[in-house]
Amino acid sequence: MQPEGEGTCLFPSGSLYIGDFEGGAMHGDGTMLFDNGDVVEGCFRDGAANGRGRLFRAKEGGWQHGAFRNGVLLQHDAPISGAPLPNHKALFALAHAMHNLRGASHVNVATSG
Repeated sequence: MQPEGEGTCLFPSGSLYIGDFEGGAMHGDGTMLFDNGDVVEGCFRDGAANGRGRLFRAKEGGWQHGAFRNGVLLQHDAPISGAPLPNHKALFALAHAMHNLRGASHVNVATSG
């Protein structure tokens, strides 16, 4: 079954997406948490960040606001200090636990059509 509406998806890479789906792809408002601590928040289209959004780079410790195309931040403002989602580690732990319980390559929960 393809994800549709609001949901959560854990990818085999360990990345976690929370947001809107359309036709099985990330499409709409969402947040992608990467296993290295980076976070992308904003508009997703056709399975990748496209349009306005922001990127938190865990290594540098700050947000950058700008425009994405196919998951790449092309234009951005000066870095803005700030913290990532405060409980992103808890979200990862929950998603991984669900993944292990279901034995699936991805988890899709709380979907609405």
